[in-house]
Amino acid sequence: MDDELLDLVPLFLSEARERVEHLLELAPQVETTQASVVEARREFHTLKGSCRMIKLAPLAELCHQGEELLDVVVASTGARVTAVLDRLSGMLEEVERTYVPSLLTDSLRPVAVPPPERPGASETITAPGSPREEEAEVAELGGGEHRVSARVADALSAGAADLRIRALAGMSLAERVEQLAKLAERGVLEPQPEQVLAMLSSSLRQAASELDVNQRRLLLRAEEQLDTMMTLQLQPLRPFLLSLARHTRELALTLGKEVEVALEGGEARLDRRISAELHGAFVHLVRNAVDHGIEPPELRRARHKPPRGVVRISATGLGDRVEIAVADDGGGIDPAAVVAAARRAGLLRDDVELTPQQALQLVLRAGFSTRQRVSEVSGRGVGLDAVSGAVRRLGGEIWVESTPGQGTQVHVVVPAARRGERVVVLRVGFSRLALARSAVVAIHRLAPDALVERQGQWLAWLGDRLVPALRLSTM
Repeated sequence: MDDELLDLVPLFLSEARERVEHLLELAPQVETTQASVVEARREFHTLKGSCRMIKLAPLAELCHQGEELLDVVVASTGARVTAVLDRLSGMLEEVERTYVPSLLTDSLRPVAVPPPERPGASETITAPGSPREEEAEVAELGGGEHRVSARVADALSAGAADLRIRALAGMSLAERVEQLAKLAERGVLEPQPEQVLAMLSSSLRQAASELDVNQRRLLLRAEEQLDTMMTLQLQPLRPFLLSLARHTRELALTLGKEVEVALEGGEARLDRRISAELHGAFVHLVRNAVDHGIEPPELRRARHKPPRGVVRISATGLGDRVEIAVADDGGGIDPAAVVAAARRAGLLRDDVELTPQQALQLVLRAGFSTRQRVSEVSGRGVGLDAVSGAVRRLGGEIWVESTPGQGTQVHVVVPAARRGERVVVLRVGFSRLALARSAVVAIHRLAPDALVERQGQWLAWLGDRLVPALRLSTM
């Protein structure tokens, strides 16, 4: 790929992602409305042309397959189009990682679309409006580059100019105070310094008043500037949710389960750095939902359930925080089984009784698993612990709700943006630690014998329960 085409890759990726996201919204609708078929075919055709322009023939061939699927629409067309889009998303990710024409290798050549009768997963996206109806403030182009809207750029420019003016005003005020200090030095040598000191007192009061007003305005403008800067990091969660949906479908195919993925709230916005840190943790969540939660089709039929399970991934804006939830309509979690497993693992004393809701939170502990058999995707007791750890590090909260036989919901609430915040400073011997204040629920002083070691990990007895602990040497 020549240098001129390499320069076009970020723009190509930005356009391709938008079109794939739009096609994923259209896929469930192509079996019911002709307008969706026409629009989806147009999107595939346009994207195919872009792929050919950038000389990515395998991607263009895959887009052509998508077009052909829409020539004759049958009951399975939506699921088959979704399978094509999943493959296309994976290929686009490799283009972004490599920026070289590795798509010409066999590993990325378009593969056959799975036949309609193969167990798999469909997708339903429920979100108001279309991503094309709202101009994004910030669009990620790939390679660390971003496209910023004119409104944000203007706000940043105006804010920077105002901060400069107020900084200059502060320097002028500092010069006045310096002059008053020199006058005070000369005044104390006067035979009768009272008059000079009275004048100085009045001038200093006026300078202090001006300084207070200037500092308040400076702080207000700095907060506004910071808020504007934060919009550069806030991005709609739609790509994040679509990526999780793809992982869910791929795992369902691997396990031979039938799963429908429902997405809600893709318009909610989250700091892209936070969503990047959460992505791996949420992959654990959807894997648990499919592997632990959704039953095999034959078992669901025996329980008088539809053979196709549902995994619902939703995002909701809560002011300066965002809630992301993963719910399934599978077998649910039995609190009694959780308590028994926790006692076997030494995470809960035999004399401690928990409510069902308290018992469910034990699944977030390190080393916890109700699985007796370790599989490729679960049973090692690290999945939900990894999720909990990632959420806590970001100053968020996580909790589990479940009804046996009906399903499980895992709720995660995290700050919408990363910005400077107050910290709690701890000193242990010669070590100092700073923890985000939002992550601190309470402070307890523990006796040395409260610390215990289980399976190579340090835990501490806090009341009647064990919690993860970090043992620091003071030597």
